[in-house]
This record gives sequence, C-alpha cells and structure tokens, in this order.
Amino acid sequence: MAYSKTATIRASFLTLVVSMAMSMGAAATTIIYSAGHDINVAAAAAGGVTLAGANPTAGFPAASLAAAIGDGHTGIYGAYDALVIGEDQTAFSPSDKAAIAAFTSAGGHTVVLGAHGDEVAFLNDTFGYVVTNFAASSTDHTPINRVAGTGPATLLTLNGSWFINAAPGTLLYQRVGGGDAAFISTVGSGTVSWLAWDFCDCGEVPADQTDWFSLLGTAAIGGGAPTELPTLSQWAMGALVGLLMLGGLVSLRRRVS
Repeated sequence: MAYSKTATIRASFLTLVVSMAMSMGAAATTIIYSAGHDINVAAAAAGGVTLAGANPTAGFPAASLAAAIGDGHTGIYGAYDALVIGEDQTAFSPSDKAAIAAFTSAGGHTVVLGAHGDEVAFLNDTFGYVVTNFAASSTDHTPINRVAGTGPATLLTLNGSWFINAAPGTLLYQRVGGGDAAFISTVGSGTVSWLAWDFCDCGEVPADQTDWFSLLGTAAIGGGAPTELPTLSQWAMGALVGLLMLGGLVSLRRRVS
C-alpha cells in the first residue's frame, strides 16, 4: 500500500515538474514586419520569434504602416511585441518615419534590419542618429562577437549582413575586424534596436539564422541592454526544478512512511 501511494505521489510530482519545465522558456516575441526578405518562419520560431498572425512572411508594404501599428500593441495583423523594419526602407516617407519615431517614443520597440546600406539614412533620418556605413563583406561568415547584453556568444556574417560605425546606445555585437553589428538604444519610453542581418534566407544554415532570430527576440523587448534585470537561465531553472522535485519527493515519502 505504501509503495502504491509513493508511486502515485511520484507520478503526480513528475507531472508537475514537466508542466513547470514546459513553461520555463520565455514566451515567443511576436513581431510585425515591414517589407523585406521572406522570413524563414521555422528558423525564426526556433529563435523565439513569430510573426503576428496575418503579417505576410515577406512583410507588409509601407502604405500599411499606420494600420499595422494600430494602437501601438495591436493592428490589422494582430497583437505584437515589436515592429521590425525590413530591407525595403527607402519606401518609407518622411511622415512614415515620423510615425515610427512617435510609436517608439511612446513606448514601442522598433528593430531595424540591415538594408544594403540604406539603414544608415533610415536610422539617421528617423531617430536623429549619426551612424555611417562600415565597408565589409556581407556574405563571408566572418564571426561577430557579443560585447554586451545577452544572446549567442558569436554570430556569423550571413548573406545580407551590413555593418555600421558609431552605433548609438549600447553596442551589443561587433564584427571581428571592425563593424558594429547590433545595438539597442532608448528613445523616449521605447527602444530602437538594429541588427546587421537583413533576414535573407539565401541558402544559409537554419541554425545560423536561428541565432540571429534569438538576438532579435532579446533585443526587441529591450533585453539586450546590460541594464536589464538578470533572470534565471533555462539551465538554472532546470536545476531549480530538479531541486524542488527532489525535496518534494523526500518530504512526501516521509509522510507516506
């Protein structure tokens, strides 16, 4: 009888642990995405990034910007956590850029991608930065190292990576040999992040794309800045769950015996 009770208790406790483990990972970052390369949705999902339900995988046109932003949390494509500006940045008018700046200043999270050098004018015109282009190969898989914040220790220069100088805010990643590859900056109550890679699938290894998407998910919600309050990693959470499981089983078995 004691054995049966112990087995039942153990099964119940393991069920609880599995439920806790399944909820350990951070929720996916949902984005709305303006026109650019077609997103590899599987690689994005593996990196914790998902498109708002009705957002086209190749992004929405500039003409739909206001409707996509909506109330700053939900627009025509659904609820979202961040606005991602794709490669087609020359399509945005001065009034569009003003709307993006206002959305960000009011507390929105805007992530700008590399765009064959066009990101320089977009960043400077929209947010008043003074960044410049850094000339480097955009396809050669040169390592890109993390210098601040969270995310993979190293990224690769995937096909469609474009670099800058004089990144504002907090520099997150820098290419080996020079060239800023990611930053996060506060604008009003919101944040602006910039990532060198432009989402070009271009036959790149999905796992390498996933690394970039995981950075997007972190930066998009402001987690890339070193001022972010520290959180337990999934490994630490796993250890905590294990300790809770062990302690719980010992305690319950004592009650049974």
